[in-house]
Amino acid sequence: MSKKVLKDVEMGMTWTSYIQATYGVLKHTGLWNDEIWKMMGHTGMAFHFIVHKQACPSSVTIYDWTNEHLVMMDRIGVSSEVVCYDNHINLNTAEIINRDAVSKIKQSIDNEKAVIVWAPTPILEFGIIKGYDDEDGVFFVEACCGGEQDPLLYENLGKSKIPILFYQLIGEKVDVPVENMIRASIEYGISEWRKQFNTNPLYGSGKMAYENLIGTLERKDYDSFGLCYILGVYSDSKKNLLQYIKYVNETDLFKDKLNLAVDKYKQISEGFEAAAGKIPFNLEYKPIDEACLPEVVDIIRKCMLLEEDAVCQLEEALKEN
Repeated sequence: MSKKVLKDVEMGMTWTSYIQATYGVLKHTGLWNDEIWKMMGHTGMAFHFIVHKQACPSSVTIYDWTNEHLVMMDRIGVSSEVVCYDNHINLNTAEIINRDAVSKIKQSIDNEKAVIVWAPTPILEFGIIKGYDDEDGVFFVEACCGGEQDPLLYENLGKSKIPILFYQLIGEKVDVPVENMIRASIEYGISEWRKQFNTNPLYGSGKMAYENLIGTLERKDYDSFGLCYILGVYSDSKKNLLQYIKYVNETDLFKDKLNLAVDKYKQISEGFEAAAGKIPFNLEYKPIDEACLPEVVDIIRKCMLLEEDAVCQLEEALKEN
């Protein structure tokens, strides 16, 4: 029986839990030593904007985890192995899958690398596995809610209310020119804005996400918790995106060619902050004051038009380089 716990492994400070966990893991291993907003930008996660037709809180995590998370790490030069089983508990081979997962995660911990994982606590967000104890059969975890977390039994890995066994093992790092990271992230951001199909037809990305959000606000058929959660997550995300576009604009690749886009993203960030302020995030499922909805719709609609203009400028500037 063995036990090992990695010290000083902490989640990053952002509302996007996948980046929270990834930042914590990579920072601990020394594979990332920069700002978290820059990680959100270079990986492409800052460009994510996904909304369900009725603002289901699952909106922010409905995308192809296996491919997207692998490529996100690759954009910053980090190799990884992604394992993802949806509802694996109903498979005949579930015990084998779980045993293999426990073995791989423990090996990663032995190699001084924490592991990114889905829902290591009852909160349905990404987190970190930072240690294990064979005698008790548990993993030690970090989660987005902060504070000391209860250990996760080996047998409960992937058995949350949304039973997905997802874990990402971090490998080695290669040097990627900053110009390449920026170009890849901007190209991804443009494609996300114009994306016509998500993994589920009830969800939309980019411009379609705006349309879904405006639609549910106008119909008033939204999930109340989902709406305030979505606005909170994306208000934070838009702030990070603004910082990233400011940074990108100052690099040799663009050389101040994105000044108008910076201004647009500044207005977008301010708009989302205002909208989130009118429908603040809360864990008590309080009803939303519908008197503010027309103003919020107006804000979101303006942000959609601003982002359309900003994306067009990003695309034009990219073509010139």
